[in-house]
Amino acid sequence: MEFDDTDNNGIGGSSIDDAIDIIDNITEDDDDDDDDEAITPAEVLAQMTVAWQNELSAPVLLPHKYDLVDCILDQISGMEENIRNDRRKDSLKNAIHKMELYRIGFITNDYIRERLKKIEKNPKRWINEDDIRKAEEREELLDPREKNFAKRFFNSTAALMGSCFLDELPPGLRKIPIPDEDDIPTCVFIEVKEDGVGQVGVPDMSDPTAEILINLEQNSIHLIPYKSVASLVEANSVLLL
Repeated sequence: MEFDDTDNNGIGGSSIDDAIDIIDNITEDDDDDDDDEAITPAEVLAQMTVAWQNELSAPVLLPHKYDLVDCILDQISGMEENIRNDRRKDSLKNAIHKMELYRIGFITNDYIRERLKKIEKNPKRWINEDDIRKAEEREELLDPREKNFAKRFFNSTAALMGSCFLDELPPGLRKIPIPDEDDIPTCVFIEVKEDGVGQVGVPDMSDPTAEILINLEQNSIHLIPYKSVASLVEANSVLLL
């Protein structure tokens, strides 16, 4: 699915060790020209995998990671070029390279699909939240391509509703229905990745006005309301399972 009228290339991502080794080997010469602070292909894959896993498990849309997506696309383009130029088309090594390339592609494809599904459910909410984040100088929720897609999707839906039934209603009732935010506490499994995260408060089921403090020790796993750890997820202090 395209975000805008321009043609986007194929989409790709994976974090398995073989894939990391393959990309590292393919881009070995290029990395020699980069400065010491440049992110390595292995780090890109690892971060992409975390972003994918968190997006799949989060009940809300998380801030976009399209810097990683675009980096993965560049790496995939280089990998595909090397595979095409390999004279040993039927070699086992070539087959393994192709297999890992498909795995890398699946993760990033699935990451984008999941984000688009969330956007389609309530595009207006995410557009408004992205605007609020920008005004507060916080991390952007939507990539510009996603925001363009959300606006076009909302406008197309509004036009369809108007032609089907809204235009037949009295002027005071011609409103586009916007889904309410889900206020039902959604619990998620988390794994604490960093030391010193501290404590978070969760609602006390026996007293609606009270909270229980949970100590988040490194490598511990918890089932906890998402709202209690939302900021920690965005900070990559915890991983959604």
